[in-house]
Amino acid sequence: MCAGALLSSRIGMLVYGAADLKAGATASLYNVCSDPRLNHNPPVVHGVLAGESEELLQQFFRSLR
Repeated sequence: MCAGALLSSRIGMLVYGAADLKAGATASLYNVCSDPRLNHNPPVVHGVLAGESEELLQQFFRSLR
């Protein structure tokens, strides 16, 4: 859903830290941003501060449980 919104809005570049290996749609489970069948393929920079990003996400979801 997020990757679809990204493509529909024609974002110029995607930069993110932590990959979602179970359900991600950009450079993980799928690779929507580089699918040649789609009319917009923004450049993707992944893994920026990956360790810190993963820790923040884990803390957030731990707090919800």
